[in-house]
Amino acid sequence: MSAVLPSASEIVASPSTTVETSISKMSFEELIAQIKLLTSDELMKVMKQTNQQVEKHLKNASKTSKSTKTTKKATKSASVNPDRYKHLEKSRNWIKFVLNHATQNGWKSFEIKQNKTVDKVTGEKKEITTPMAESVCIDGVYYYSDSIDEKTGKGKVINYKHAMTLSKLYYSKKDNSGLHPELYEEFCASQENQVSDQSSESSDSEKPAKSDKDNAKALKQAKKEAEEAQKAADKLKAANTKKQAKKEAEEAKKKSTKATKKTKEDVKDWVAPEDGEFKQWSIKGALYSINNLNHTFRFNENGGSAEDWVGIFNPENNTIQEADLPEEYLEEDDD
Repeated sequence: MSAVLPSASEIVASPSTTVETSISKMSFEELIAQIKLLTSDELMKVMKQTNQQVEKHLKNASKTSKSTKTTKKATKSASVNPDRYKHLEKSRNWIKFVLNHATQNGWKSFEIKQNKTVDKVTGEKKEITTPMAESVCIDGVYYYSDSIDEKTGKGKVINYKHAMTLSKLYYSKKDNSGLHPELYEEFCASQENQVSDQSSESSDSEKPAKSDKDNAKALKQAKKEAEEAQKAADKLKAANTKKQAKKEAEEAKKKSTKATKKTKEDVKDWVAPEDGEFKQWSIKGALYSINNLNHTFRFNENGGSAEDWVGIFNPENNTIQEADLPEEYLEEDDD
């Protein structure tokens, strides 16, 4: 019996929220000032648009960086083979596709199954099943129905980790079955069109490729802008008056300045590798292989494997947090 996904209601932008000023001529401070004038509902829409723009910036920067690296020879003997995890790219894109589809159309209830370590000494693991509720649409945004706050009318949204499980339910290439094989066909068609567009852009492009330094700067700036917009939205949502919002914004700015200063003094800058690649990184004198999702493995010349899994890298304090091996690597071992 196939499940029918709920359809997303069309979001109509309010004429009162239309900004006539050209964004290219506004300073960052002016942009933040405009954001502070928006309502909570309008801020949610701005956050959604901002996240989409950040993904486009990261995607374009990744394309440019790949184009540059194809003209260079490998200079480090310890560099990881870039093709080692290339076969996982389609799986990751399928997860992103399902995440985007669920964000726009909602989802049915499902279960997340994980193997968690119950005894660190013996290494004994136990399968934990977590039920996830169906979605409910509020003001054009889908939330888990059992997470709605009565005061704010908002709740928890689906994330990448949840989409990993949902993508396997919709369609599993390994089992060649799922609840929504038509979505997988749509995804495959979009991937073919994307490859065709990339080939066309590569052949027609006459502009010189940006350097790795420029790409890193662009990625850092895009991430900073997204974080600043998120902080501004959260603070405005929690503020009851303009006076309270201004006071909290000033306190947050002071704390951010101190934290940034401390980070620059104590931790060297981390620049994430490209999607699908691993980077050699030293933590307390030991070498590790870390990818763009901060997945960390003990270093070896071939990159990393399930038995080399360590945890999640925290670039803010140059430490590794203990975590279970992501399901995507377990799937690789099964293949």
